[in-house]
Amino acid sequence: MIKNPPRAFSLIELSIVILIIGIIVGGITTGSRLLNQTRLSSAQSQTEASPVNVINDLVFWLEPTLDRSFTSAQPDDQTSISTWRDISPQSTQRNNAVAIYPPKYIKSCINSLPCIRFNGSTQYFEVDNEHMLKPLTFFVAFKISSVTNEMAIMGSSEYGISVTITSSTGYPQFVKQNYALIGQSTTALTVDAATVLTASYSDAGAYRIYRNGSSILSGTNNQTILAQHSFIGFNPLSTNLYFNGDIYEIIVFSRILTTEERRAVESYLGRKWGISISAS
Repeated sequence: MIKNPPRAFSLIELSIVILIIGIIVGGITTGSRLLNQTRLSSAQSQTEASPVNVINDLVFWLEPTLDRSFTSAQPDDQTSISTWRDISPQSTQRNNAVAIYPPKYIKSCINSLPCIRFNGSTQYFEVDNEHMLKPLTFFVAFKISSVTNEMAIMGSSEYGISVTITSSTGYPQFVKQNYALIGQSTTALTVDAATVLTASYSDAGAYRIYRNGSSILSGTNNQTILAQHSFIGFNPLSTNLYFNGDIYEIIVFSRILTTEERRAVESYLGRKWGISISAS
């Protein structure tokens, strides 16, 4: 019995198949875009409604989801960010972070939300007003990409406070700029793991550091603190410690927050960025 040879697809049939594939791919792309936009909108709503807005003595607040965080609404992916705007509702004068060597805006980082990425060698921001003074409570949501070199999350001019991470071990620490180690944790940060770090330093020299809500360092070392400028992702003295990784959000208060206030800010950061927070 002679079998008929297989029939080739006609141009019309091929066109229909291509059209269906295009519709499926387009639907997936559109769905992914809508999901990302929903996550961004949710993060914006959480920011606007967060307890940070109503806790007294907020002096500095940087975050990347709101349109007013930048000079143009929602920059394109990989855009160099020359100005990261302070959104603190309590600031009488905005303390914007300005870059000579701009870090990059990355559209989708943790939780499909944007972040600011630093290359570990040249990129940083400078802030005209000094925020790293006693007393303070400092919050940062971030991840490090390497611990090959010591790096600064937030640095200061001479006699100011810096929050840095040690090389090799990845220990977070408080440093009096170029003069004294205030305190160093022996709990290492994990490379590529999103983290909420809280650091406080009182007028009397009592310091605390929390990682994801859990205390990892406490002690007393009363240093005289004087400074004029703050830096993000950079320590200008010593060996020029550039940050290597992503920064999601920075919040600074000019006093020691109560336990309830600290937990409220940490919980907000954890919900927004998808980081697990424990109460301590």
